[in-house]
Amino acid sequence: MPGHYKENSGRERPDPAALLPLLRSIRFDRKSLSGVVKLLFFAVAQFLPIRFVSGVGAYFGERHAVLGLAANRLWVQRLHCNLDRYGIASPPAQREQRIVAFMHRVGRIHSELLVASRMVAQGGIEIVGQKNLEKLNGPTIIVSCHLSNWEFVTGIALNSPTCVLYEPPADPFDHFIACRTRLARTRNWEFIPSAGNAMRRIARALADRKNVVIFADEEKNGYIWSPRLGRDIPCEGNRWFAARLAVRYGAQILPVYVQTKGVASYRVVIEPPVEPFISGIPNDDARRLADFIDDRLNEWVSSNIEYWFYLPFFDWRVDPPRYTA
Repeated sequence: MPGHYKENSGRERPDPAALLPLLRSIRFDRKSLSGVVKLLFFAVAQFLPIRFVSGVGAYFGERHAVLGLAANRLWVQRLHCNLDRYGIASPPAQREQRIVAFMHRVGRIHSELLVASRMVAQGGIEIVGQKNLEKLNGPTIIVSCHLSNWEFVTGIALNSPTCVLYEPPADPFDHFIACRTRLARTRNWEFIPSAGNAMRRIARALADRKNVVIFADEEKNGYIWSPRLGRDIPCEGNRWFAARLAVRYGAQILPVYVQTKGVASYRVVIEPPVEPFISGIPNDDARRLADFIDDRLNEWVSSNIEYWFYLPFFDWRVDPPRYTA
């Protein structure tokens, strides 16, 4: 049946063959020791209650916020500014509480990645709009953003193989854990890091009638390229890439985003698919579709601004730099 979430009740275990090169890179420094702790927690987390694992992340998220507030980090300054501009206006003391709450949620998201398969198996993920999957009639571009626990976008059951364009974490230990947990719950999906020939591989996937997942709220060159959130933004980045691909290959656009229901509980919202605009002028059609994608992201994010992962990186005062792929 096309409208269910792909389940995997097995525990997520590190692959020894993939783990060996990472272990060989370990040095006796703070960064490597931190990585080893992450790997150990990843292994142990498979046998701990989901809420406990989520709570551990929440604790460290709050601690990170308290330290950041004390040092007045740049990301804290951005959060103050963005919460005041886009959220509910409040005095600085209340905004500090909201910054701690924001990092509390971010910490939970990072920890819940370790037990994502069990969260799915135990019914922690609700799907809204399953019927919309039945309207798909060919290769599809699933467009989403880093809202709530966005990881659960990559797991909705589709009728053909799917490729996901993603930004690899800078920390190799985080990258290893993310790859293992993603592959554990989406066994017929391919994850393509946004480097090298990534764009060519994504285009080839659509040409081969595979589905593609693209997160349009891309952060690149120190700039968030979508949503606009009141800015005048250029037609660049992942949303422009997704729109051009849709027009070129006649692919439908499927908007999908995630909402938070509670602790370790989320709702994946699947909106109706959209056919690409075909007027005979590909560049104009792609621009119309890119604007549609930004409209959807703008509505999702502005309605759930304090659940948007990129809020500490977003600066509405910065002019867009030259985009480099």
